[in-house]
Parts: sequence; structure tokens; C-alpha cells
Amino acid sequence: MLADHRKALLSQGCAVVPDYLSEAVLGKLREQSARVLDQLPRQHRDEYKAQGSLVNLGDHPEYSHLIASPELRSLVRQLGFADNRWLAGYLISKPPNSPALFWHQDWWGWDHAMSYTTRLPGLGIMIYLGNTCVENGCLRVIPGSHRCQHRLHSLPVAHEQSLSHVDDPDDIAYQSDELEAAVEVQAGDVVVMDPRLLHSAYANKTDRERSLITLWYLPAFATLPESIQARYVQIFNRQELDTGDGAAGKLLDGWPEEHRQAVQNLEPKYNGRAEPHAWNRTPDQSRMLASMDELAASYVAAKR
Repeated sequence: MLADHRKALLSQGCAVVPDYLSEAVLGKLREQSARVLDQLPRQHRDEYKAQGSLVNLGDHPEYSHLIASPELRSLVRQLGFADNRWLAGYLISKPPNSPALFWHQDWWGWDHAMSYTTRLPGLGIMIYLGNTCVENGCLRVIPGSHRCQHRLHSLPVAHEQSLSHVDDPDDIAYQSDELEAAVEVQAGDVVVMDPRLLHSAYANKTDRERSLITLWYLPAFATLPESIQARYVQIFNRQELDTGDGAAGKLLDGWPEEHRQAVQNLEPKYNGRAEPHAWNRTPDQSRMLASMDELAASYVAAKR
């Protein structure tokens, strides 16, 4: 088990697993991603100026080899999580000389009591296709903000259009924070992240594209509260989303058989009667911990 990385993930909200993916895997991903990015219309780049791109992998079943790869499934198991399912994925690529990404967190179930516990509601796996640094727009995070109060929790939700368009580049959402930590990686490293963690990315001030693939998995899916399971099934099928990126029907029904079979065992399924849990992307800070000291104490208590 990757004990130190699991500890960092649970206590800080983020961890870097170094030198995990081979150059052969990265090479294939670079070729695929370059083709996808070359075909993006200008409108997409303008709509997602802060992100650079936000390509839903549900529209690109050719990434099934990555989604279901033994390497990533093994990583989730080694982190101590069983019975994982796949939820969604995105190709996010910041062009040369592009602005910072706004601060946000990716959890939507803040009305549920589970959100304020040690339970990980999902797991993000971020695969950068090249080396990253502050200069070319690497990830930045607020360690501990998946559980602790922070002023940036009061910002507009992650997919608010004016933030994606960068209507006001002086907005606090794009600015550095005194508690931020830069997450610089080498190609082949894998970043794992709690969806509740506040994160963004620096501006890309170089003349080269900076690309990554983000995959979201659901560890121990069957043990999640039933209303959360029901909502996750809808998210998987891109139904009733608050992002404007919906689709008709079930996701895998539109995939070629080869790719559908590759990921079918990772599909989240729920056959109960619970109603999907309500969307709420804004945490109740009164229910969050006040400091990292309280966070550390909460994990000690949870182990007793």
C-alpha cells in the first residue's frame, strides 16, 4: 500500500505519486490528446478560456484504455480503496500565454453529512502529459481545504460562466493565496486529489501548451449513501448536470463495443429507490473544521 501517499491524500487533500506511468503510456496519450485538441473549435477555447479546454472524455471512448488501465486500477487499490468505479474524465489543456484557472472545488454534495467527515467522496487522478512548473501553469492547492474553512469557499461555483470566460481577470478567484502550495510534477507522476479540495492553476506564461487528463473514480462505491450513489449514476450518464454538458441516454450505449467492454465493469450502477441527492456546490463553513490542527485531531479520533 502507498501508505504515505494515502496519509497525505486524507490529511492534505492531495498527494503526488512519482514516476508511476511509463513513457510508452504517456506517448500514446500525447498523440491522442494532440489530435483531439487540434480539432477543437475556437468557440470551445473561448468558452473555457480559464481552463484552456474542457473536453469530456465521454465523447472520446478511445480513452477507454486509460480509464480501465491496470496501472490506474492498481493505484486506487494500493491507496487502500476497493470496489472503485469510474465517473468522468476531461482533457484540460492550457494554451501558451493563457490566464490562471479560478479557485474552485469539485464536490456537489455539501448538503450531505458525509461531506464533513473523513470519508473520501471520490478520487481525482490527474495525469500531466509533460513536466509542470509555476511558469507553465502547474496545479496549485490549499492544503487541508477539503475539510477546513477558507475564505475562498465563498466564491461562485466552479462552472459559473463568467469565471470560465475570465470576464474580470482581477477577480479574487484568479489571485494567489497566502496558503497556496504549487504542485510541480514530472511527466509520469500522478496526482491524486479529494474533490472537496480548493485548487486552481497558475497562468501559462510559456510558448508551449500544458496538458493534463483528469479522471474521477468512486472508491468503495457500493458503501456510499444511496442518495449519493443515485446522483453519481446520473452524473456518469451526464443527466441533469449543472454544467451545461449533458447528453441523452446512457453514456456507454453510444460507445463502440470494444471501448464499452473495456470499462463496463467500472460503470456505477444503482438499483435502489433513493432519490438522487440534491446539488449543492457550496460548503457550510460552520460545519467545517477551523484549522489544520483540528483536522489532524479528527483523523486521530477516527482511528480509535
